[in-house]
Amino acid sequence: MQQYHRAEYRQALDSFQKALERLKQVSDRAGEGTTLNNIGGIYDSLGQYPKALEFYQQALVIRKEIGDRVGEGTTLNNIGGIYDSLGQYPKALEFYQQALVIRKEIGDRADEGTTLNNIGYLLEAQKQAELAVVFLKQSVSTYELIRQDLRVLPREHPVLALGLSEKVPNFNALPNVPDELNGIVRSGTTGIYPGLKLLNQDFTTEAFKKLIDHRIVHIATHGQFVPGNPEDSFLVLGNGQPLKNPQIETMTDLGGIHLVVLSACETAKGGADKEGIEVSGISYYFLTSGAKSVIASLWLVNDTSTSQLMQQFYQNLSTGKSKAEALRQAQRSLLRVAGTATKQTRGDSFKLPTTDGSIPVIARDFSHPYYWAPFILTGNNL
Repeated sequence: MQQYHRAEYRQALDSFQKALERLKQVSDRAGEGTTLNNIGGIYDSLGQYPKALEFYQQALVIRKEIGDRVGEGTTLNNIGGIYDSLGQYPKALEFYQQALVIRKEIGDRADEGTTLNNIGYLLEAQKQAELAVVFLKQSVSTYELIRQDLRVLPREHPVLALGLSEKVPNFNALPNVPDELNGIVRSGTTGIYPGLKLLNQDFTTEAFKKLIDHRIVHIATHGQFVPGNPEDSFLVLGNGQPLKNPQIETMTDLGGIHLVVLSACETAKGGADKEGIEVSGISYYFLTSGAKSVIASLWLVNDTSTSQLMQQFYQNLSTGKSKAEALRQAQRSLLRVAGTATKQTRGDSFKLPTTDGSIPVIARDFSHPYYWAPFILTGNNL
């Protein structure tokens, strides 16, 4: 098992180092800082603390330089963790305290709770039990506030809605995407949540620089999982270009996102790489980059049914239901609707499997599990 994990770490390290070279070439300082931090995390997991510290310190310099307060707080906390692991408790406490100040300033309760927890256990290791309890209680209180916040997603948190409806090379048009976005983002008498819609040519990599102003990200487009090479799996941007997993890994500001909805094909699908090692799907990269939860699909999804499902999901969410319950009820509503599907899918094409050896057919009735069952929620389900 340990050998298996080490192989995964080696593969991840190789991917990050390649990504780092590309980011340096295009002068993407934010991505460079994120990737250096991720490389430090790999060495940290391998127990190679001096090497981890080296990369964390490089990441910290860049994140301070570009004013990435979220990233700075993360890296300070990570450096504190290294000194903690080395038993250098005064040094660890120094960095934890710096991280805590930043996380309080920017209102990042989840990470604030993590750092409070780290300080509590550090004090416990120093036999300062009473003081440790104070910090651990603060950590619990912070997480409780998060639980309360997550229960008030209704109509308060702004949505960044991104979509592709036009035909682009190798992918058909998705005519239901505009209605889907209009049904989610409030404009006049339509929509539910406040936010920003960016469709087609406006949906570029630049759109993700607006993450910090939003709490929900909805992406309605084509998606494709590439078996054997997870780095090549992608979402399609509004200009037809792919948004690949390594680009998602370098995104900053996902830490404040409560929910990412990937309204596209195969975004939760995983599989084996060229070496036979199991790899995760597109949704995993949003989670590991900081998003609290992700809704994604296990197979190719239909354009019409997906648009209806998503609009119903947000309607349910706006009434105070948890994300898990809002999705469940949206699926149930689609099951009961006598809808008729179009031929458009948010991937390549689809055929329903058969068990009797006959030619696969395409079912058009929305009550079929193909239409209502593909989307799953991972991460925090409240």
